[in-house]
Amino acid sequence: MATLKELADIVQGTVVGNTELKIKGVSTIQDGKPETITFIAHPKYLKFVQSTQAAAVITSSTENLKDKDGI
Repeated sequence: MATLKELADIVQGTVVGNTELKIKGVSTIQDGKPETITFIAHPKYLKFVQSTQAAAVITSSTENLKDKDGI
């Protein structure tokens, strides 16, 4: 298990939201599970950012996160 801050440090990213959020795994954005992190691999998946159940999202622009925790 890692915190969102620890993962951000690994990928040299910036945390938006809760730096101490605990992440226990990885999921797809469409099938996101609580306590997991997901990522946007293609702009067509941006529409799922707000509806995913994943705890956090990695994206190329933090502007895509809106009210979601992420990197």
